[in-house]
Amino acid sequence: MFNPRPLRILLVEDHLSTRTALSIWLSDLGHEVEAVETKAAALSFAKKFTFDMLITDIGLPDGDGRDLLGKLRESHDFHAVAVTGNTGTAESELSRKAGFTQHLEKPVDLDALTEILGTAASRLVD
Repeated sequence: MFNPRPLRILLVEDHLSTRTALSIWLSDLGHEVEAVETKAAALSFAKKFTFDMLITDIGLPDGDGRDLLGKLRESHDFHAVAVTGNTGTAESELSRKAGFTQHLEKPVDLDALTEILGTAASRLVD
């Protein structure tokens, strides 16, 4: 996969094993990853840094990933991917209505995520 530059990714996942595995995998692909476990940590990070992509779990210990997306959209422009253990078209539709570009069910299909990363990277202008 050719990237104009590595994506700056904010990964929000409360499950330690999933957060660690995705963070390592994304880093191994050459991307810059900030991995946090809560909505509050994501909002704190976003006050100081910009990012190209948000990958967030929907169910977080201190809130909802869809609400997080809305708050981050107030001051940032980025590609957004929802990740959840909740299945079904209704869940996917809720994510799309909230503004997510993609909705992935757990366990995450790494091939699908790789394609999403490539699409997002190809849209970078700098």
